[in-house]
Amino acid sequence: MRTESRPTASCIPASLLLALLAAVTLGCDERRPPTGPEREPDLAIAAFAAAPIPFAEVSAGELHTCGTTGAGVGYCWGYNTFGQVGDGTTTQRLKPVLVAGGLVFRQISSGYYHTCGVTTTNQAYCWGKNGSGRLGDGTTIKRSTPTLVAGGFQFRRISAGLEHTCAFTIALKAYCWGENGDGQLGDGTNTDRSTPVAVNANLAFRLVTAGLAHSCGVVSVSNLAYCWGDNSQGQLGDNTTTDRTSPVAVAGALQYRGLSAGGFHTCASGMSSTVFCWGDNDKGQLGDGTTTDRLSPAFVLRSFNFIDAEAGHRHTCAADITNHAFCWGDGSSGQLGVGNLLPAKSPVQVAGGLAYRVPSAGSTHTSVATASFGGAYSWGANGSGQLGDNTVIQRLTPTAVVP
Repeated sequence: MRTESRPTASCIPASLLLALLAAVTLGCDERRPPTGPEREPDLAIAAFAAAPIPFAEVSAGELHTCGTTGAGVGYCWGYNTFGQVGDGTTTQRLKPVLVAGGLVFRQISSGYYHTCGVTTTNQAYCWGKNGSGRLGDGTTIKRSTPTLVAGGFQFRRISAGLEHTCAFTIALKAYCWGENGDGQLGDGTNTDRSTPVAVNANLAFRLVTAGLAHSCGVVSVSNLAYCWGDNSQGQLGDNTTTDRTSPVAVAGALQYRGLSAGGFHTCASGMSSTVFCWGDNDKGQLGDGTTTDRLSPAFVLRSFNFIDAEAGHRHTCAADITNHAFCWGDGSSGQLGVGNLLPAKSPVQVAGGLAYRVPSAGSTHTSVATASFGGAYSWGANGSGQLGDNTVIQRLTPTAVVP
């Protein structure tokens, strides 16, 4: 790749400087973009680097990532064959593009091949692959732009899994839709649903999370955790490996602040800055210093300072009270962010020492917004551009998501 010297700020006419927005930052990046045709240097780009997108939250999926700004603007990037980036195309994106429709999002969740979000008016929208009805619009037609979830429900937050989606309403009622072969919709059946169906429990959920083929939630007031669906690796935490079509209580009667369903494991943050995980542990993703599967919650080593944790496919990440990020489990794609491809059976601190919000663990990559709305960073596999750094280069340590 050929490089050329770019003009410095002193070479630019004063009229051009005055015309540029005050929000951009002075810079003199001499490297050409890693993709795209050769072109003559653009004076404005040469002299000024765009400010990072002020992400408040990001969500890592299978091969794509999405995020929302503090103003509720939605962006996605990465693999887009099924329209899961939501920009009206099926073109792979190596850096963030706006989600179509001009919706103002409270939150966006990236699933494996679909994406869902809740707006500030409590409406749920989904887009991407729609096998088994995971978009909740009453069809199985893929969508490349946000489509309204049927039923007219007022949702608070939403979680996209592999082939199903779960959400809870402002009245704390949980609903799920999509594939249901393992009971992951929690309605007492194994019947797929293309529109939301109520979770079969007389419980007020303040949090729900959809994993590969299981789901979990935390109930209001008692803060107890319940799970349902596939339990082949003990990921429901009820001391069995029996699949459940309705919610069952997680063993131990512990109180939880947060909960995250991953591939075949689940992790939850306790009320006293501790983290517990259960289920599959072949790569050390439970963080208890072993590779032994657990059918009930196991204490994550060094978790006494953690504020929350996110379970990915075979790795887990968390942030502590000082906004430092830690990951553990499978590291074969660099998704632990520590500079190597090794697994870790207990938490290891992500390289770089930046202040982060809670990292989002995807399949083989991890993404996180900074604590100060100063942009986002990603690391791990990048073959589909899911890191958002305008390349397809694997990164073993955090790399900035470019605007």
